[in-house]
Amino acid sequence: MTYSGIIELLQGFFTVYRSAELGDFVANSVGVIFGLVALKVLDPFFNRMKNPK
Repeated sequence: MTYSGIIELLQGFFTVYRSAELGDFVANSVGVIFGLVALKVLDPFFNRMKNPK
């Protein structure tokens, strides 16, 4: 999420055709959180596939 924030700030300060938007940062953050939750939920499933009993 830090990377997303830095990119948004750089867009706002160093480009003329792009702007920093809070909505983009929030969307990126929600995506990161969703991915981490999915990884946590699916990790046991993938571990069972790698090491069947």
